[in-house]
Amino acid sequence: MNAKVILQSRIEEKDRRYQKLSLDMPQWLGLLNDYSLADSRTYQMAYDEIKIHHNFQRIYIVSDRGDVSVVCA
Repeated sequence: MNAKVILQSRIEEKDRRYQKLSLDMPQWLGLLNDYSLADSRTYQMAYDEIKIHHNFQRIYIVSDRGDVSVVCA
């Protein structure tokens, strides 16, 4: 549940910021995983459960160890 709340709020906040820019190019989002109890699988399950509209073509989760995983592509 925490991962869902964290992920949804971060995506909504970033999407609001990017909408103001009116960019005419693909938008990708990279999020640093600073919630140590959640790994990439946790965020993937959280993303699959939240129903949120956003304009990002891809969303990446980056760990503090440098691991990168895709939750939306």
